[in-house]
Amino acid sequence: MPVDSKKAERLKLIQQALQDQSAIHLREMAALLDVSEMTLRRDL
Repeated sequence: MPVDSKKAERLKLIQQALQDQSAIHLREMAALLDVSEMTLRRDL
């Protein structure tokens, strides 16, 4: 899977998580997506 599509999928999942909850800790989201916190920071 190309990097851009992986990032797009992560962003979609982040949006869904934030719709379900008003906030989520970076550490929790990183664990859910099985990526590092730094990867999430770059995505955002």
